[in-house]
This record gives sequence, structure tokens and C-alpha cells, in this order.
Amino acid sequence: ANTVNIELRARNSQIEIIVADDGIGYDVDAIQAGHHGVSILRERAERIGADLVIDTGLGDGTYIHIKLSEQSAD
Repeated sequence: ANTVNIELRARNSQIEIIVADDGIGYDVDAIQAGHHGVSILRERAERIGADLVIDTGLGDGTYIHIKLSEQSAD
């Protein structure tokens, strides 16, 4: 990636983390065994009750959006 944008937003009772890059992207469904980055990210988001969106594709860069509401953290 040539550019990576990281945003942290806090408003009302919600926290959002957004990470986006202009890299080569990847096929989430084709991740090989032993590469645990995406699965660990999903597991940790689930553990704290956060919503996780990963939008990527070959040649498209990557966009990761994590949203945690006060209600989901209970």
C-alpha cells in the first residue's frame, strides 16, 4: 500500500475504528491455514461485541470498519 488511513471516532455511546489502504487487497475466503490475522480480528471483535466489516478484493485495497456501541459492550 502507498497510503493507509486510520480513523478513530467517538460519538454518543459509540466508538468506531476505520483502517483503509490502497494496497493490492486479497481474497478473504482464500486465506491459507496458518495465517490468522483476519480470524483473530474477527474473534476479538466478537469477544467485545463489536461489529466488524472487512471489504477487500484482489486489486482493490482493504477497508476494515470496527464499530462498538455501549449496548454491545455489556
